[in-house]
Amino acid sequence: MTQGIFHTTCPSCGGPVHSYSASAKTLVCPYCRSLLIRDGASVSDSGEDSAPFEDYSPLQIGTTGYDQGQAFTIVGRLQARYDAGVWSEWYLFYNDGSSGWLSESGDQYVLTRPATSSATLPNFADIRAGESRLTVDGNVYLAADVRDITLERASAEGELPYPFSGTRHNRVADYRCESHFLTLDYGEDPPEIFIGRGVALADLALANTRSDAQILDTAGALKGSRASGNCPHCGAPVDWLRGLTPTIICPSCGSDLESNNLIASARTTGERQQKIAERHSLPLGAEADIDGNKYTLIGLVYKEEIGENSGWTEYLLYHPQQGFLWLVETDDGEWSVSQTLNDWPALKGNGAPRGMGKLYDYRSRVRHAAGAFYWHIKKGDELAHHDYDAGKREKLSAEQNAHELNWSRSIPTSRKQIERWFGLELKETGGNDDQNSCLGCFYILFIIYLILNFPAWLAMNDDALVTSLVISGIILTALYRIGKRADGGGTDE
Repeated sequence: MTQGIFHTTCPSCGGPVHSYSASAKTLVCPYCRSLLIRDGASVSDSGEDSAPFEDYSPLQIGTTGYDQGQAFTIVGRLQARYDAGVWSEWYLFYNDGSSGWLSESGDQYVLTRPATSSATLPNFADIRAGESRLTVDGNVYLAADVRDITLERASAEGELPYPFSGTRHNRVADYRCESHFLTLDYGEDPPEIFIGRGVALADLALANTRSDAQILDTAGALKGSRASGNCPHCGAPVDWLRGLTPTIICPSCGSDLESNNLIASARTTGERQQKIAERHSLPLGAEADIDGNKYTLIGLVYKEEIGENSGWTEYLLYHPQQGFLWLVETDDGEWSVSQTLNDWPALKGNGAPRGMGKLYDYRSRVRHAAGAFYWHIKKGDELAHHDYDAGKREKLSAEQNAHELNWSRSIPTSRKQIERWFGLELKETGGNDDQNSCLGCFYILFIIYLILNFPAWLAMNDDALVTSLVISGIILTALYRIGKRADGGGTDE
């Protein structure tokens, strides 16, 4: 690590404080956690403290790495909570004196650096996720995440290039163009531009990362390890992943909980409901051996298609090294494996992926959820879906709400494969409890219809019999389709 260019003592505790960047505006004392404001060659105590991090990241101040051959050192971090989740921004100082950011959210990482552009930047109020476009350096970016937020309980360590306080209002728009990533930060006028890409930590040749022993010593448990507690509302047991799943939905009463990684505290009180584990094919906590990796089912959410009597269940799985994976089960028993795309497909002007045919457009609503999630999910959340045929039985899907657009790839799999992965025999899906008897009623009525009409058919001549059978066939086919649709087996259109 390069030598610090600025040295002083903390005005609060007298401990040594230094910075590595000439642009540092905020310093955090490593001893007393006081937030210090730097003004030239002097520092002053802001009167605020940066509370200790419940730190489960392998990254730390002093971690070094290489970004496309250029060496960098991590010199600071901002960690913040907002309405949709938690993320960290690691401040990078490069050996040539430039700087950058490594964003960490769950197990997703994006590396960006400050940039300039002659492009006319939009007003923040005019940006719409999934609609607004911006051309920079020949790349046409599409708005992917647009938020006007207040960062609550934000914490910092090391140094940051701007004045910092524990609560910070921010307006940020993230754009995507295939593997490229662009951020507009409207905290300044004009807004700052950052350009980069999604990365995997393994690609950065990191050194001086935190060991498992260090994480255990400082945080009490490894990132991604399971924690257990009791719902503060109903007392039922709940499980979550330390450092990765700040949101928990109680499987017994539906209460919306918040994890501080040691205990679960109530955010809102839910209504008493049937245990969700009894309404789906796979139970919370089930373990699956997928390609030699042991995944744990940590969360599930049932989404109903708006305007239709059908839906599907999404199961969230987690592996400490492989990260998150989704399994999707439709009401009619079809299964698929889904993963969120870090590299987006090439898009046409209408937002559709190039070379792919349109399948369906539809909307969904969260009917219920249970378990642990890396974002804040709530009953009633709505999404717009756009499905495309990616060939080889694969499907690309865009999911969008007012703030965010994401792409995922789904590959169908069989019920037998799911059973082999989990080592169990699946029970029937119970996604829509009030609909399961519709087809059964049809079959009963079909038998009654045959019994009532069979004597009359025997007495008819050939022409009358043919006419009667044709009419009966039309009636029964229509009734069957109505029953199947009500039973959750309708199309996605």
